[in-house]
Amino acid sequence: MRPSRKNLGPLPLFPDFVFDESRQEISPVPAPVVSWDEIPVFPAISIKQPWASSIIFCGKDIENRKWRTHYRGTVLIHASKALDHDQLVGWQDLVDARNISCDFMKGKTFGSLPFGGIIGMAEIVDCVSVSRSPWFVGPWGFVLKNARPLPYTPCQGALGFFQPLRAAA
Repeated sequence: MRPSRKNLGPLPLFPDFVFDESRQEISPVPAPVVSWDEIPVFPAISIKQPWASSIIFCGKDIENRKWRTHYRGTVLIHASKALDHDQLVGWQDLVDARNISCDFMKGKTFGSLPFGGIIGMAEIVDCVSVSRSPWFVGPWGFVLKNARPLPYTPCQGALGFFQPLRAAA
């Protein structure tokens, strides 16, 4: 049976904490891994690298677009298949100019980033035309919260929001 929002229920995006009496310590309860069968219940948005990985690993809290959205809720982050070195230059210029601390690229080459698949998920909580976020360049910014990685899942991207389909093996 394909899951729906009704029978899937809310997915915890960050772990809860429990008290382990045997060790007398508080520890996080890991969030469940989302299986591929659950992924299609969420829309996805394709984002070029290194911007997509910046959402997941660098605290990028705004996705800049030329169009506005009224969608609010969980969205899958799809790393575009395009290997565009101009995007890396633009990313580095923004990070340097706005003094953003972002180490996920250290020791990596641009080509070693994941391309052409789902890499994580986040929540879109607002769409703004003005923001104090150092990541905002406009004209519209999708405000993102609770970003987290998912196991890389290859799939074809699309423009706008889309329902991902698993790539043929």
